[in-house]
Amino acid sequence: MGWPARSGLRSVNDNATYLGGRDLRSRPSDRRDELGLPVHLVYAVVDATRAIGALIAESLAGAESSVTVPQWRVLVLAAEGSVNLTAVAEDLGVHPSNATRVCDRLVKAGLVNRQRDGNDRRHVRLTLTPAGEELYASAMRYRRERVEAAMARISSEHRYALAAALVEFAAALDAVHLESRGEPAEDIRGDR
Repeated sequence: MGWPARSGLRSVNDNATYLGGRDLRSRPSDRRDELGLPVHLVYAVVDATRAIGALIAESLAGAESSVTVPQWRVLVLAAEGSVNLTAVAEDLGVHPSNATRVCDRLVKAGLVNRQRDGNDRRHVRLTLTPAGEELYASAMRYRRERVEAAMARISSEHRYALAAALVEFAAALDAVHLESRGEPAEDIRGDR
């Protein structure tokens, strides 16, 4: 079954949603994955994540500083508040020495500062420099503008449904991430 590589998701007049001409509403005859989910729905979400990944890459491509995806993740963590190297390593799923190298490159690029924690001098906190703050703000502004333009192209009803579904989806991805690290995660499903 050939699924469109990108932008195959569209809405039609009767508010049914289609992927490359295929109805996304529940169809019992559809193949299901190992978790019992209709495969066509999983493909539709994967296709959307591919489009979002392209948006992230675009937002970073225009930056004067060349930033990798792991480096971007560190900038996001630091933008949310000062963060230590242990938290960076855990978030990236890498050994602390690899996280240190990622952070070293950001320090060298002038995007992140290292500061000793005032309460425990053994710990180093990472914060954004003014250049790091500007890069973060610029990339987020670019994304927000693109998301706004895309959302303006869909009906108001679908905008609200999309936002509600994405809030739940983000929480579910966070839970999967925690479970993959062996940490407990809350079951957020409302249909059980």
